[in-house]
Amino acid sequence: MNLHRSTYADGALVSKDGSPAEPKPCAGNDGTTLTAGSPTPDLSTPSGSSTKQAIGQTYGQTLAKDLLTVKVSSKEDDDGDEAMEDDEEEWSAEAHFSGPNYQAKKTVFLLFINQLTEILQKHVFVGIVDIDRCLSLIQHSTKLYLVNYGALSEELFYQLGLRQFGNYTRIKLDPPPPLRMLVRIAVEAEEGTKNSRLSKADIVNLIVDTIMTRSDMLKEYFLLTINKEGMVETLPSLLKGYTPNLDKLPLFLMRLGPQVNWNSESECFESFLRELAYFYVPEPLVPEEATSSPPAGKTKEQATRWQIEHLLFPVMRKYFAAPKTLLDRDVVQVAHLPELYRVFERC
Repeated sequence: MNLHRSTYADGALVSKDGSPAEPKPCAGNDGTTLTAGSPTPDLSTPSGSSTKQAIGQTYGQTLAKDLLTVKVSSKEDDDGDEAMEDDEEEWSAEAHFSGPNYQAKKTVFLLFINQLTEILQKHVFVGIVDIDRCLSLIQHSTKLYLVNYGALSEELFYQLGLRQFGNYTRIKLDPPPPLRMLVRIAVEAEEGTKNSRLSKADIVNLIVDTIMTRSDMLKEYFLLTINKEGMVETLPSLLKGYTPNLDKLPLFLMRLGPQVNWNSESECFESFLRELAYFYVPEPLVPEEATSSPPAGKTKEQATRWQIEHLLFPVMRKYFAAPKTLLDRDVVQVAHLPELYRVFERC
């Protein structure tokens, strides 16, 4: 029997101890055992250990005791998906990852929230974090949440519009501004009109005509009053004491043309209320002109902060019903008091 001995690495012959890489002849007898790879394992764990125990033996118990586990599969329920191909392979996975209490590395732990309606109904307002990004903090029980009050308030005002449908109070504009002028301001500032086959003047005429032909309906159902001369006299009020940012009025009126479905009664009401809610959302403050005095801008910010804290969030506690579309992006848990105690105990 002729045998040769060689060393491989990454699928190629390599030199060992500085000797040539070519295979070398060696003695071989019947019963000789040929070994490929290392004769001993690089990592050894007890055969009866669980995955979490094996992780603890390999990486340490400090990590293992703070592991979180998640299980996922291609089939979430027993019924399965009727549209799924019969021969499609099923899979499942179990993942272990460190939680926020593991302090070997700095981590940011984000938890998406269920029971959002209950949280907002029983929350305590903590404060505004960033008025330009519409972020604030609220507390519910022992948990602290970072919320996007812009997204929440848009849904809130839509629901308030539904509640008060046909029974709004009014905001009187004195003096009433011209509808055509407001729409023209918005069209001139709108980037999307540059690619239109219509001129900006034609777009303004089309939007104004669309609104004016439905002015009686807008006044009857929404208290959006536009007189025969095209002057905007009143707006619907959705929340007592709350004044929307009138800098957004041109954009609101312009969007009534293309964004409202005027051909279906139910869709018309729904899309109009969506646009009205968007108009009511508290927006980041527009920077003051250089000629404006600093106290004026400060007063506007103070007024906005007061409305957010003393009007918006109290109304959310009473009337807000959270839709599922808000769960994964607009309310995020950032702290949990018992877990913070565990962290501080180590200090």
